[in-house]
Amino acid sequence: QKGVFERADFWDTAEIFEIIDDAYEITGKQKYADYIEEVYTAFVNQHGNVWEGNIYNDDIMWGIIAMARAYKLTGIRKYYETAKANLDYVWPRSKSDDLGGGLWGRIDNQSKNACVNCPGVIAACLIGEISGEESYFEEAKAVMEWTARTLAEEEIGKFLPEARILRMDADTTRARFSQD
Repeated sequence: QKGVFERADFWDTAEIFEIIDDAYEITGKQKYADYIEEVYTAFVNQHGNVWEGNIYNDDIMWGIIAMARAYKLTGIRKYYETAKANLDYVWPRSKSDDLGGGLWGRIDNQSKNACVNCPGVIAACLIGEISGEESYFEEAKAVMEWTARTLAEEEIGKFLPEARILRMDADTTRARFSQD
């Protein structure tokens, strides 16, 4: 149904985009390549080519992943260019040494979580793979190491939801964690 992608919010559209990438990757059917173009056009019409209006860094990472994958599947350069431009925008905005490294979840710089760090690693690796620029892999590795060191709880076998700057211990770089 034409125009349906223009009514979804940012994160929903990014996830719809990924589902369409999956369908095209699995089936190779032209209709899914057409949907990729349709959702890309709706996304850019609604949010622009660089997504500085979105306060959620993880939303932007999911958009980058969807568009980088679309490029890898179709070879249409504008998908890669949009993905790369947004990673180059959001990475410096979200990366900091506060709490020992990692990426901030939002522009208010109050919380770092797996929801932004893990897709951030994927996004950086995709752009590194496409561009051949090793620096993207180095950045991804640093963030993944921070995520494993700071958010993973091996004894319970899961990632804690977040590290909050406001709950930082004064005498350590390890954050206190919240389940709320």
